[in-house]
Amino acid sequence: MLSLLPSISSLVVFILTLLITLNVNFFQYSLSSNCRILFALVLANSSSLLVLVLIAMVHVNPEDTLLPWKINLFLSCCNILIILPFYQLYLIGSRYAPSYKIPSSIVGCLVFDLILFKIGSYFPLNQLEWLSIGGIVGRVGVIGVTIMACLSGFGAVNAPYSNLAIFMRNVSDVDITSAEKRLLFTVNALIDLKKKAYDKPVDEKTTNSYFFSSMSEAESLQSNINQQELFISQLFIELDSLHVDRDRAKIAKSWKGLYSNALGYFFSIYCIFKVLSSTINIVVNPTNGEDPVTRFLNILVHKVGLELDLEFWSAQLSFAFIGIMVVVAVRGFLIQFLKISKITTSTISDLPIAFFTHLMAFYLQSVVLMMRVNLPEKHRAIMILVMGDLKLELYQRWFDKWFLASVVVSSIWHYHLAISKNH
Repeated sequence: MLSLLPSISSLVVFILTLLITLNVNFFQYSLSSNCRILFALVLANSSSLLVLVLIAMVHVNPEDTLLPWKINLFLSCCNILIILPFYQLYLIGSRYAPSYKIPSSIVGCLVFDLILFKIGSYFPLNQLEWLSIGGIVGRVGVIGVTIMACLSGFGAVNAPYSNLAIFMRNVSDVDITSAEKRLLFTVNALIDLKKKAYDKPVDEKTTNSYFFSSMSEAESLQSNINQQELFISQLFIELDSLHVDRDRAKIAKSWKGLYSNALGYFFSIYCIFKVLSSTINIVVNPTNGEDPVTRFLNILVHKVGLELDLEFWSAQLSFAFIGIMVVVAVRGFLIQFLKISKITTSTISDLPIAFFTHLMAFYLQSVVLMMRVNLPEKHRAIMILVMGDLKLELYQRWFDKWFLASVVVSSIWHYHLAISKNH
């Protein structure tokens, strides 16, 4: 009975996640049933895989978890290689080439898979068979780890910027009143322009020169209206930004604000640590194979002289650490995913959500791959058995390079954003 526990656990998590996702409206508008099902399927499949990583931390025979691992990884690979790219291309074909949407989707899907296969030529992945689970996971991991690194780099910069009080703009009631008056004045000017355009007569019996003159004046009037509408949208965004910053300043004085500020300092320290760690990993290229928790406990025992049961605490803390990483990874991506969905409107098709669902599939499968680095040596057997002996130091160095690049780009972007707000 205990041998069936991993299979039952992963199946229960898969079904529960699928049902919850299908019955809860995560989005600001109604999606098609196909898009909702694909989103729920990817999230349920990824959750099941992450639960299997947690089960690997418990002393379970690797043979007992082999079947659920293979089924979930096979489903994940089918989503990434076939179902999601085909659906996106089908949506594009339905809009631009309805007569050829199915054949063009099939050809496009094959081209996508060929490009993914060619990644093995630029990375040391050719020793893994393309049609094996390890070969597919290894190639998917290159793209997924890049997405992970870019999101982590942006988050490492954005979290301190969003939480620290020193980055908040001082906004007074006078600033908001001034912005509201400016907006109201512009709206009234736009109304006058539209009235002028509506009331302007067009005499069809005039001479050709007068006709062309009238049309030119009408076009000029319409151009002014378009410019005013664009200016009004910018004023609305600025007014909303002022209200948000004023509310943030009020919250900053409360207990919640103090907590947020402390969290900002924590993320600042983490960002500095992570940048230094990534730089050292790129320059020194350490390959000792130890997971972070075991490495930290070894320092406490052998360097500091703390008396600990190394084996016991390594297992317990590693399990807690992996559990936290699973929750944070899924939560972090879903928050960014839902922010993007709020930007879209009901006039936009399911294509953006399908695209970001595909990114989510890449991201969460790569999270599972990179979790192996954080597992103690004795708990990695099942992942090596299923995925093959992938060179994790390759992915770690690839992650570090893209993480540093993302930090630099995000820092420049936030710097320019802060300057534009102050002006």
